[in-house]
Order: sequence, then C-alpha cells, then structure tokens
Amino acid sequence: MTITVILSQELIGVIRLAIPIILVFQLYPGLTSNIPVQLACTCVIGAYIYYLSYSSTKKQDAGLLYSPFGEHKQQIEQYIAACKIDPKDIQIKYAYVGEGTALNMFNTVVLDPTLCSTIKDDPEAAKVQGIFDNAISPTLPEKQKERLTKIKESLSPKAQAFIFKHELGHAFHNYTHKKLILMGIIASVATYSGILASVMTMKALGGIAAIGIGMLTGGFVDLLLSYSSNVFFKVQEEKKADFFAARYSSCEEINAAAHFFEQHKIIMEQNEAFPGLLGKLPTTVLSGHPDGTTRVQYLRKIATKKQA
Repeated sequence: MTITVILSQELIGVIRLAIPIILVFQLYPGLTSNIPVQLACTCVIGAYIYYLSYSSTKKQDAGLLYSPFGEHKQQIEQYIAACKIDPKDIQIKYAYVGEGTALNMFNTVVLDPTLCSTIKDDPEAAKVQGIFDNAISPTLPEKQKERLTKIKESLSPKAQAFIFKHELGHAFHNYTHKKLILMGIIASVATYSGILASVMTMKALGGIAAIGIGMLTGGFVDLLLSYSSNVFFKVQEEKKADFFAARYSSCEEINAAAHFFEQHKIIMEQNEAFPGLLGKLPTTVLSGHPDGTTRVQYLRKIATKKQA
C-alpha cells in the first residue's frame, strides 16, 4: 500500500461520513453552533465506526471455514491449556493472512498454513494451501512472493510455537475489543475537530470552503490519531502479547522467535515491503509493531533471565 492509496481511502471515508452531518446542518442551520448537537453528531459517528468495524471483523471471522482436525486439534488444545486458558474459550482457524504469519480476532486465533510448517500435514490446512496456490499466489507481485518464501524459510517450529502463544496473549488481553473501541473514539474526536473547524471558518470563508476545511481537518486528525495510537496503544499491546508468550515458552522458543523477528526485519527492508515514504516510517508508527531490533533485544533478555 502506498501513501497515495492511504490518502485516497481516507478522503473517501471522510466524504462518506461528512455527508449526513452536512445535510443535518444544511437543513437546520441554527444547530451549527449548538454544542450538544455537535457532541451528539460526534458520538453517533464514533458509535457507527465501532459498529461497522465490529460487524466487519465478526463477518471476517465467520467467513473462515477451515479449522484444525484430529491430532492437530489436540496438539493445539494442549498448547492453549499450557497457557492456562480453557481451550473451549479459543477458536482456531486456518487462513492465508499475508506476511503476518498469524492474527487474532476476538477469541479466534488464525494460523497461516502457507507459512506454518507445523500444521502442513493437517488435511484442513492443506485445503487452505491449495486455495493459496491456485487462486491467490498467481495474483501476488513477485517481490511479495519472494518475501513470503524467505519468511517461511526463517519461521522455525519453535518460532511458530511462540507466535501462536503471542496471538493467544492478544485474545487473553481482549485486544480486539480495545482496538475497536479506540477506533470509535478516534472517529469521534476527528469528527468533532472537523465540525469545529467548519464552524470557526464559516463566516470568514463561506459555506463550501468551510465544509472543505472541516473535512480536511477531520481527515488530518483521524490520520494523526490513528498513527499515534499505533505508537501509544498497539505497540504496548504487542509487547504485552510477547510477554504473555514468553511466560509460557521455553528459552529455545523465545530465542527462536527473536531470531525470526530479526530475520523478518531484514526481509521486509531488503524486499521493499513498504515503498516510498511509508518505507521511511518506523514500524512503531506504520503498523504498531515494536521495532525489530528492540523486540529482539528484550526477547533475548527475557530468555537469558529465564535460563539463569
């Protein structure tokens, strides 16, 4: 994804959300300066964004059709129980997740059979691999295919075990719920900023110009807060999940994970995972993941203390 695509998506989102607010204030101009009405609009937008995000995540989760089978299911349930979580509280799904190896949605942990060698013998995982080979892989750019190949080669079984426990940590800490609530709050603040900017410039610039200023302000605040939340919220949640995984992992698994994250950083940088301006941003801002070097350092420090 390029900076142009991000800005285009942001603009489209701002326009869609601004239209109902503009219509309300056009039909009832006297409400423009009414603070309770302004706050009501911001709350409605925030709740709407939360609802959309929640529904979308639930649909994505429900759309995943493949789950562990037989001895693979039993082995994964043993991993879950070893982390002091009831296996009945966690759903495991198989799906291609890009270059992230695994992900968490509510109480679901999604494992990627195209990268995780430990589940490749599961017939259900083989179905996902077949879909990837026939329908997804042919559409991917060559550089992305190269990255995926190198990531798979670097992802040892012990590193896979750690990453699985990391995603369990997200489920344990209710990461998805907290993330969706934060998205709603950010949408509310951005909306209120846009309304205030429009109201403050209405007399000086006129209606159309003031609306444009409000939309630009709202979009800017949304982007600013979203990327700031990566640094101040998501990075901390990623660390919490790492610490959770480390608590229930052996020293070998922790060191294997550290080695993988070290290699992952090199792979992403050398293969231009984020071209242009995005490639110059630190991962803490861009994706909300701890810097690869910092992550490796604290994981190896944990392993050393655990071994002592």
